[in-house]
Amino acid sequence: MEIGKELIDKKIGVTWDLMSEIQDNGTSAGYIDLEALKDFASISEGDEVYTAKGYDESFRLITYTKNEYGEYVNLWECLNDFILADGSYVFGMMNIRENLGSATWKSFNNWNNGIIEEKEITIDDTVNSFIDSMYKGTPYSLEDESLRNELFDKESNYSSEEDYADINEESQKFIFLKMKDGTKAEIRLFKNGYIYYSGLNFAFKLDEESFNNMWNKLN
Repeated sequence: MEIGKELIDKKIGVTWDLMSEIQDNGTSAGYIDLEALKDFASISEGDEVYTAKGYDESFRLITYTKNEYGEYVNLWECLNDFILADGSYVFGMMNIRENLGSATWKSFNNWNNGIIEEKEITIDDTVNSFIDSMYKGTPYSLEDESLRNELFDKESNYSSEEDYADINEESQKFIFLKMKDGTKAEIRLFKNGYIYYSGLNFAFKLDEESFNNMWNKLN
């Protein structure tokens, strides 16, 4: 996720290989947990690594690099090894409830076809109730093959590309929650009441009324 430099906080090291290990360069304030940092995927060699203002460094880090082509600031997330009772840990770590600035949404087909256009969502009681429901949502592991297949239907299961597009257009929507600090959360909604945040091995089942009110708002 590309972000602005405003979130850059304390420098903790420099990447030195593709396994995301950190080399202490003398500026670190203390011990660096190398094993934890390995969970921040795809950090390239030579990037400066910083903590992110307002976020736990076990959840989010920032990499910064400057070269002949420009400056690059990226936010990385660790989404592994969570033990979840509800959605409050994950979505709380993102500061969604306290820091939401705006929201937009896309239909499945616009998302699937890479169409950039997003529709604005008015932040109101429906949205706030939906976010509360996200925090209280019940997690279900996507290691459950039946649930995984139910939510993430394969195009190969359909007789045509058109059938796949038509059915998923009716059963999925995407919302984009944009924080005041420039970070974003893409939430995938399934008509049967589940939501999914990319990278997690869980989907969350939400309160039926809050979910349906939000679903119906996205028209």
